[in-house]
Amino acid sequence: MAWSRAFRLMFVWCLHAGIVQAQAIPPIATETVSPVMPVEVVDGAGAVLPVDLPPGVFPLEFFDDFSWRSFIALNWPAKADLRGVADTAAAIGAAGPRVWETWKSAYEIFQPPPASPTSWSGPDAFDAVTPCPGEATAGSGKKRIMASFSAFGFGDFNQANMGFFVGPLVGQNRRYVRFEIKVNRKQYEHIVTKQLYKQSVLDGLTNPAAFPEGAVEVKAAWRQFTPTEEAAGLPNRYYTTRAKLLMPHPTDPTLNTCEERLVGLVGFHIVHKTKKRPQWIWSSFEHVDNVPPTFDGPAAGATYAFNDGQPPQVLGTAPAPVGPGAFPQNPNPVQVVRQLPIIGEGPANKFPHNAAHPTTRSNQRYRAKLAGTVWENYKLVLTQWPRQTKTDPALPDGDPANEDIIGDPFPVGSEDPARTDGVSVGNTTMETYLQTTDCMTCHDLSRDQRTDFVFFLRLHALAENDDEVNSRQEFIRGVQEKLRARINQSNELRNLDVPTRIQRLTPQN
Repeated sequence: MAWSRAFRLMFVWCLHAGIVQAQAIPPIATETVSPVMPVEVVDGAGAVLPVDLPPGVFPLEFFDDFSWRSFIALNWPAKADLRGVADTAAAIGAAGPRVWETWKSAYEIFQPPPASPTSWSGPDAFDAVTPCPGEATAGSGKKRIMASFSAFGFGDFNQANMGFFVGPLVGQNRRYVRFEIKVNRKQYEHIVTKQLYKQSVLDGLTNPAAFPEGAVEVKAAWRQFTPTEEAAGLPNRYYTTRAKLLMPHPTDPTLNTCEERLVGLVGFHIVHKTKKRPQWIWSSFEHVDNVPPTFDGPAAGATYAFNDGQPPQVLGTAPAPVGPGAFPQNPNPVQVVRQLPIIGEGPANKFPHNAAHPTTRSNQRYRAKLAGTVWENYKLVLTQWPRQTKTDPALPDGDPANEDIIGDPFPVGSEDPARTDGVSVGNTTMETYLQTTDCMTCHDLSRDQRTDFVFFLRLHALAENDDEVNSRQEFIRGVQEKLRARINQSNELRNLDVPTRIQRLTPQN
């Protein structure tokens, strides 16, 4: 075992020294527009991409293809009155709710006692108590409701930054961006079976609550439109839906209401646990009109949802968190820029921007394939994946203890936005104020707490007494310090050669 590990490290070193030539893997030859959700990353011939790749292979195009195929399958029109089933007779551009929109929402998981989560497919599958006052429980899951019961910083509005909530994202039209979380059947039933929606259960975990292969989670960001924007036809560039939004009262939360609004999709995270990548595969999409490209700057005459097109092109200061008694009704817009480039947008002489198949190339190809639908107006910002998936590579897949590691994520960002080798690891709508810290480094703090990278459990779990409330608050406070340490470690590791980095990331017995 020791010899094989040393040989592998030496082989990787030879690769980076230019001694070993790359072995060919069939490239992605065509774009796949299908309602079938991919289960694993594959090469151009359909073979599952191994974790230990042949020397010289930079696998970005295969992971980006996985991301685009996932995005398309999840955004396929759904069959009515079922959860998570694509209407295969419909085209991708057809009207109607999308597959992921029929999944269970966070508020359906974290039900206020004495209510509890209902079944996925039984007679009560669409029944749930909602955060909207006066909304009927029966059949509420068939409605688009964007609200949660979370008491932590209005999680529907505020964003995370260094382990705690900062303020919301406010568009140039002075409307708040809303967030929602949805999970597929495998993730939902795992949470319900293990009762991971309870703070007491989370506090009592002694072993990793490893999610099953095939678990998928989505986080979406939505913008609102003004009447003027609607009259001008701006929503036609977006995937839109009419949803009931929580409208917090500015001073008295008992007077909160829910009102129907037209909203457009501006950000979309997909997190997918696969057999070969148990640290999940992380994909992030945005609408093309969110912000200008990193280096090109605002285009003449262009209108952006979160950028005014004027100098200085610098990220604005995060507003104060909103909450009960502190909810401005006419908030100031936030100037948003992309602090690090999407792979392919950066300097032509810098790796990985000069890769043969950068993310920008995958975007061009898939957007062309989706021409004539609103989906051509979305782009992939990032695919992140683990390069080391086991403590002991000789053991078979599926051992939670052996796979309980961060996984040497790629790519990673940089705390210094001026670095020309840094790449985009943040979604401007969901990590607006934390764009230089990557998904896996942040969510690994949840893995440390035995919840398998799934962060929202700790933020939404039901606390039934003061001790459980204090436990959750202690977790939130601890995350800030740990995240800062992880960021420092990530910046240090990125400057090491590959063999040294793998050695540093491997737990020592």
